[in-house]
Amino acid sequence: MSSFEILRRNTARHSPEPIKKSSKANGNILDWNPDKVYTGPFSKGSGKFQFEFEKLEAFEDNPSFEVPPFVRQTEIQGPLFSAQIDGIWMPSLIDSISGALTVDAWDWQSEEIETAPVSVNQTQQTSSLEATLSSSKRGYIVWELIKTEQNYVKQMSVLDDFFRKNLQEKEILSDVAINSIFYGIGDLNEFHKNFLKELEDSLSDWNNDETRIGSLFLMHVEELRKIYTKYIDNYTISQKWIKKEEQENQGYLQFTKDAEKLEITGRQSLKDSLMFPVQRTTRYHLLLKDLLKSTKDDHPDHRDLSNAWDAMASLATSVNDKKREEEEATGLFDAFQQTKHCPPVLISHRRRLILSSEVMCFKSNRPFKLFICSDLLMVALTVNKTVMPFSKTGPEFTHRFIRWIDLIETDILDLHSSTPNCLRIILNSSRTPKKHRSFTTPTAEIPSIAKEMGASSFVVQFTGYDANKSRSNFIQTIETVCKACIAKDSQ
Repeated sequence: MSSFEILRRNTARHSPEPIKKSSKANGNILDWNPDKVYTGPFSKGSGKFQFEFEKLEAFEDNPSFEVPPFVRQTEIQGPLFSAQIDGIWMPSLIDSISGALTVDAWDWQSEEIETAPVSVNQTQQTSSLEATLSSSKRGYIVWELIKTEQNYVKQMSVLDDFFRKNLQEKEILSDVAINSIFYGIGDLNEFHKNFLKELEDSLSDWNNDETRIGSLFLMHVEELRKIYTKYIDNYTISQKWIKKEEQENQGYLQFTKDAEKLEITGRQSLKDSLMFPVQRTTRYHLLLKDLLKSTKDDHPDHRDLSNAWDAMASLATSVNDKKREEEEATGLFDAFQQTKHCPPVLISHRRRLILSSEVMCFKSNRPFKLFICSDLLMVALTVNKTVMPFSKTGPEFTHRFIRWIDLIETDILDLHSSTPNCLRIILNSSRTPKKHRSFTTPTAEIPSIAKEMGASSFVVQFTGYDANKSRSNFIQTIETVCKACIAKDSQ
């Protein structure tokens, strides 16, 4: 009989009812909270489950073994140490679980994260400010602004002071990777700490009919534009570096896996956390819009609020457009990297990738991918390989280049009414303007592909759960881009 089985048997005998006392200063007891999720296994000295296993093992073969006092005096609510009938499972279950764990599992310890304690004065000031502001509709919206700004500052501090600092100090990532992933985060963190203080100071003597907010935003418009443009310019590069580390760096994977279990990170991944700055400018725009609606026309802050709202709307639009452009440019490069025999001239500063769609050739049921670019449609055959653009052995390909079709020469015939989720793509060279240089290329010299795709038209089918939505989105996108191409060419 093992020490675990003895412990369970004697626990059940001596603890028919839970005892309220659940902790001691010396820590040599089981401190179990049934409402708390523990992220590690049982650990000798881990601070979660601290039984004196050495003492228990000494009585392993002693049938008269009594549970130590610290166990009897403890509230035992855990499923492995329960007096309840549904908590006592198969006789060797605990030994089976422990035997399945790795040798070092018993040495596991959660990483304690030190956070600055919140003083009583800070808590009282926050409660007082909330009560003051919440007395009016305008004040309530200002409180929402304060509250979201406080949360945002915490998020930036987690990115800068937890993620970046730990990854750098523990040498999990190289300096180049750190700079590439967290570029601009330090500036955002510093700015918003100062901005929050200015915002809170401006509300220290709140007066619903006199206090101004708009001027504070107007004062920092250019600085906001500068630091957010800097961050967005690097955002796609940051995401590519994260993808690279996920593929190659086991230390990074383990760190991020552990970080997602911590309360300080809000159970968020690094990749998700890096999205917060992208969303923040839109949040400012919406909050200022609501605040302006609740501000009377004759209020001294009305004019500044209106200008601040316009400025934040412009900033949000600029940030979103910049992010989309970066993603489209990077998407084009990724499409080139992933497509075997793709002509290098695909890469152009004037060309962007708008949409890519997975389809099946209706005739052969072979998988293809259609890339809608800003001036052409690229058709590629899907191959069953994994893309590793950062692999040391060189890139592998997920697609094989078939052909380009100039969008000015492209017609789309929706066949959904007769053949579900199908459409015909038609090459209509009669639409080509006389002075236009066509991008259309012949079908790749693969006999079976040439037969399937046809020289002037071919039918594709969208599959999957959202097949109908994907088909509609493809048609709408290609028609919009085609019109833009025709309009641009006619100028």
